[in-house]
Amino acid sequence: MTDNRYEMREFCRGKKVLLVDDNPDVLYLLNDLLRRSLEVEVSTAQNGKVAVEAAKDIQPDLILMDLMMPVMDGLEAISKIKDDESTNKIPVVAITALINTYQRDDVMKHGFVECLEKPLDFDQLKDMVFRYIV
Repeated sequence: MTDNRYEMREFCRGKKVLLVDDNPDVLYLLNDLLRRSLEVEVSTAQNGKVAVEAAKDIQPDLILMDLMMPVMDGLEAISKIKDDESTNKIPVVAITALINTYQRDDVMKHGFVECLEKPLDFDQLKDMVFRYIV
């Protein structure tokens, strides 16, 4: 891991991240943060169903996905993403406000590579994105 933020941007520039959350404010904030700090290309989806299709179309380097969403939640969405040969290698990070140690282990069993708690620590988020897309 590098502490040099310029170097992080150089490694991340042009990589694709798919943000999935039903809260438009969260999508806006994370989109802005990732574009400015890491210069990644960000796409968004407001539910798991849209995310599954977007993952196929965009082929992102990383997916950041909320667990609690309407239409299709994060657990069902990751199941579909991991079952599809065209998307099953994409790392998916769970982002949720409702987690404890027991639930974290259960969430990880579904195929998420990591689980971050809301409210997010932005430095931790940037380091995690860097770790999975470089």
